[in-house]
Amino acid sequence: MGRERARTRCRERLDLIARSAIGSDELRRDAVEELRAAIGFETWCWPVADPSSLLPFDALADLEPAFMQAMPRYLFLGESGADFNLRLLSVGSERLTARFGELTAGDFARSPGWDECMRGAGMGDFVTTACRDSQGCWGWFQPRRTSDERPFTTEDAAFLGVVAPSLGEITRRAAADTPRTDALPELPPPAVAIFSEDLRQTASTPAAQAWLGSFITYPEAVLGAIIGRALAGRDRTQHPAHVRLATSTGAWATLDGAVMDGFDEPHVAITLRAATSDEVLDILCRAYGLSSREAALARQVVRGLSTRQIAERLCISPHTVKDHLKSMFRKVGVATRGELVSELTGRVTCDSAAVI
Repeated sequence: MGRERARTRCRERLDLIARSAIGSDELRRDAVEELRAAIGFETWCWPVADPSSLLPFDALADLEPAFMQAMPRYLFLGESGADFNLRLLSVGSERLTARFGELTAGDFARSPGWDECMRGAGMGDFVTTACRDSQGCWGWFQPRRTSDERPFTTEDAAFLGVVAPSLGEITRRAAADTPRTDALPELPPPAVAIFSEDLRQTASTPAAQAWLGSFITYPEAVLGAIIGRALAGRDRTQHPAHVRLATSTGAWATLDGAVMDGFDEPHVAITLRAATSDEVLDILCRAYGLSSREAALARQVVRGLSTRQIAERLCISPHTVKDHLKSMFRKVGVATRGELVSELTGRVTCDSAAVI
């Protein structure tokens, strides 16, 4: 009865957290504590992913240092097809969860990722839950237990599946919680970095290191996932080796991985460049929960069209345009068109007019 009460309270609390202020790390940590009381675990990882590729670009985590150091290799093995990829398995599951102990039939050593990256850190079973809502999959929540603790049960995984939509909304809001700056950042020029199959950087153009130094999250982990995905090929995963992420300046970058020809051993070239307005607009319209009509209207606002021009372009009345704008201002947390453009394109504008 105590566990059932804790799970009922957890569902209620997660629902409240999902409707709270956008993108606070504290909110995610509050959610973790509710989940810990409901199912029991010690360490955890909560990555945020690009919904177009399902590659991670940021994360909150409380994990063993030894495993954190091995994270690039672990992500590489999963994305390359050399190991179980519970992230993609959970996305494709109606239950929204994938339990490691069930997948390996209790023999964790069947997983190269566990054998190479987790065994030495004393890690045991874990569950991967797709944080998916109506706007897409935004990442995963992974509670973990040590090797001397009991494995997660079917009931534990089922409960996480029940709360997955709330976790999806919380994670989606985290994707919109990017650094803010008062001035348009000066970004490095496009760059290329080349990596071998063992994740060593073998060559790069001069601007590559400036790009890698500007990432918010652990860049080696992002690169390990992209390299693995590129080597696996799109035919296996149905998702590209491509990720959009916010840099430490608040500007957005796009990384694309591709296998190179002309090497005796597999090599992957990763292109690093400033994300286009359309690329940022796409992910942030979804992250802020804009409807398809609001997203279409946002594209016209970004192009600088007036209310009347937008109405004519979308075949709606100017009054309807204004109603949509008010809804968009509320969802994004802004008061002017200039602020809206800034938030949805990752750029700062000089337009502070409050005209709707």
